[in-house]
Amino acid sequence: MAKLADPLRGVVGDKAAKRLATLGPGLRTVSDLLNYYPRRYETRGELTDLAGLRDGEHVTVQAMIASVSTRPMRNRRGSIFEATACSPGRSPASAASASCRTPPTS
Repeated sequence: MAKLADPLRGVVGDKAAKRLATLGPGLRTVSDLLNYYPRRYETRGELTDLAGLRDGEHVTVQAMIASVSTRPMRNRRGSIFEATACSPGRSPASAASASCRTPPTS
């Protein structure tokens, strides 16, 4: 499992880390990426409940992580990271899930 101080290159791969570096200065670690807020998508002062999000929308959300898990992919190398989040002040029962593929580690 990745730690906050881990370099992005080891977590997302060289190609993706280089592209992420073009988004903002100093995006070198997992912590840097988690604390990066894309300014062009942010609507200041207006929070959207996770339940109100629609497919294809570009938003910045503030959420509480209810659980995380990592599992290997069946037919490929690498793993799938899944995080379950809920809106602040809501119970984890109203949580939404998101997952992403991570490249194999060397």
